[in-house]
Amino acid sequence: MMNTKFNPNDLQIKTWSIQRTLDPLVAEVTSLVSEQPSNMKKGQSKRAHLLVSNVIQAIENFINKAEEIVHENPDMRNELLECMEEVKRTGDEMADLSKEFADDPCSKSKREQMILAARALLSAVTRLLMLADYVDVQLILKSIRLVENDLQHIRDASNQEELIQFYKQYGKNMSNLTNHTQRRQQDLVDRNEQEQLAAARATIKRSSMMLLTSAKTYLRHPEIPSSRENRDFVYNQLRDAVHTISSITQGQAGALEIDPSLNTVGDLTRALNEFDRLVMIKPQKFNEQIIRPQLEEHLEGIISGAALLADSLSTREDRRDRIVQECNAVRQALQELLDEYIRYGKKKSSDEIINGKIQLMQTKTRDLRKQVK
Repeated sequence: MMNTKFNPNDLQIKTWSIQRTLDPLVAEVTSLVSEQPSNMKKGQSKRAHLLVSNVIQAIENFINKAEEIVHENPDMRNELLECMEEVKRTGDEMADLSKEFADDPCSKSKREQMILAARALLSAVTRLLMLADYVDVQLILKSIRLVENDLQHIRDASNQEELIQFYKQYGKNMSNLTNHTQRRQQDLVDRNEQEQLAAARATIKRSSMMLLTSAKTYLRHPEIPSSRENRDFVYNQLRDAVHTISSITQGQAGALEIDPSLNTVGDLTRALNEFDRLVMIKPQKFNEQIIRPQLEEHLEGIISGAALLADSLSTREDRRDRIVQECNAVRQALQELLDEYIRYGKKKSSDEIINGKIQLMQTKTRDLRKQVK
């Protein structure tokens, strides 16, 4: 469920843009608050007065920045103006108390009053920046709602014409969402949240390529169970990725658990080796309800790790595309192998065909292994 209300008491800084805007003011306030009492006579602490001037200038600079924020966000004008007035009020109070402290830097009570004023000012400033960030969050959530509707329309399409129409709209809305998500990913302070958004974007990129194909196949052959399974698998991958973006954007913890064992190329290679071993099942012992989800889950863990590698800033675009292509090829080979196991159970396949599918599967994992090294 999307949270559409701003919480004025949540002052946890989540983005570098907020941090960078706060830093100059925080630096000046911290310098003043940390100023040691002067041995000079009352009224002659030149350094304290200089620091006060710097704080006042930093407050004025921030007020100018706040006015730009209000102008850029007319939909939230009233709320932003209210926050800006609070910044002005606490800023004026901070300036007055700072001047009093500079005149009498040995006064413990004046220092304490100034520190309280500094805390109130920084809280007001942070609250204003968080409200401005909340506006950006709402834009992302709006894009998410559009994409979720598009996905449902694609899933419910009753003919090819409807499907093409819905997919075109999905492409436009998903492009907007991924652009918003990329900017958010780069701005987030939390490295784990960055990686979760990177994984979600990589999933969207590879699964969107398969969405139209799998949906078309299902409309042509609804009587074939695997066509529905493939379509639903792709749909669920996209739905989960969009849900991850929604959760991270709203600051909800635990949106996606990234397997910590797949953080390196060596880990991915070992996981692929283990996967090659797991797919070599005696056809007579294949249990679709148990083995299919186990193999699919194991592979998706590998693909998520490969997606993080593909989406890292150090990965060249051509290599990134090859990793995505090989991931898709491995997933397709697994579905073909699983379908063949099912056919074997219905006396419609043979050991020779199964072995051929296993060899194809392992060829695809070998190709992926080459790309991630």
